[in-house]
Amino acid sequence: MIDMDIIDKFTGFLHRKDLRATPERMIIAREIFLTDTHFNAEDLYIHLHNKNHKISRATIYRTLELLVNSGLIRRTVFDHHTASFEKYLDKQDHGHFICTQCGKIIEFFDQRLELIHQALEKKYTVTINNHTHQIYGKCKDCTG
Repeated sequence: MIDMDIIDKFTGFLHRKDLRATPERMIIAREIFLTDTHFNAEDLYIHLHNKNHKISRATIYRTLELLVNSGLIRRTVFDHHTASFEKYLDKQDHGHFICTQCGKIIEFFDQRLELIHQALEKKYTVTINNHTHQIYGKCKDCTG
């Protein structure tokens, strides 16, 4: 079940930008917030069409961009070619381990990453707004 507060936040974001909360945008947002996995635009397009939602790729890409700008989802590029997305509302900053053989993604959080960010901000007098931390290798299923 989806938390309607998330949909309300997206709707509020659209209204503040003088954009309409179209049925297609709402369908896309609902489907995204029903999943707990990383996905790309093509995965989402196929998923929506398998559920008989005839929404264009252009609408999906535009809506993904709006959701990123609203802060509700996050874009990450894992394979240097394709953007992946994940829900980001109320999520701690985290890193990703990506298996180079099977593509499995494992999320991790380590407080030491936050300490490194704080040290970088202090040392270089900068403000870190966003970061990505990705580690590539083989998962236990692919190394055995």
